[in-house]
Amino acid sequence: LLFFLSLLAKEVGLFYPVLVFLTLFWLERGTIRQRLLVAGKGMVPFAAAAVLFFFLRLSVLGQFVTAKGWVVSNASLLLTQPSLLFFYLRQSLLPIRLGPSYAVRAVTPENLGVANFVLPLVSVLLLVILIGVLLTSLRKSEPVAARQIGLGLTFFLVFLLPVLSFRYFIPEHIVHDR
Repeated sequence: LLFFLSLLAKEVGLFYPVLVFLTLFWLERGTIRQRLLVAGKGMVPFAAAAVLFFFLRLSVLGQFVTAKGWVVSNASLLLTQPSLLFFYLRQSLLPIRLGPSYAVRAVTPENLGVANFVLPLVSVLLLVILIGVLLTSLRKSEPVAARQIGLGLTFFLVFLLPVLSFRYFIPEHIVHDR
C-alpha cells in the first residue's frame, strides 16, 4: 500500500521492483536459479502494484507521458550519454559546483567534439575500468563487501536511467542536481 501511494508522488518509484529484485538476487546465497526464484518472488507484489499504477495512470490521462518532448534524434540521444554520465558522476563524487542550471547540452553529429563527447566518454570508461579492477580484487579478499558495493553501484545506475532519456526535459536543462 505504501509503495503504491509513493507512486502517486513520484513516478520514478516504478523502478523500485527492479531494486527489490536486484537486492534479493545480489544478497541471496545459493545457485543462480535459487537466487532468481527468491528475487522473483520478492518482487511480485511490488511489480503488481506498479502494473496497476501504470494502467490506472493510462486510463486517467489517456497516455503515460503527459509532456510533449522536443525532437531529439536517436543519434543525439546516444551521443549525449557520455556527457550526462560524466556530469552525474562528477556531481556525485565531487559536488563542488552546484547551481540552478548547467551548460550541458545535447550532443548532435554537428556539434560533436572533444569537450562534449570524447573527454566525457574516456573519463567514464576509465572510471568503469577502475571500478571493475577494484571490485575484482576486492571480490577475492572480501566477497561480501564486493557484492554490497556492486549492489550500491547497481542502485546508482538504476536511479540514473530515467534522467538519461532527456527528451522530456527543457533543452537548456537536460541536467540538474536531482
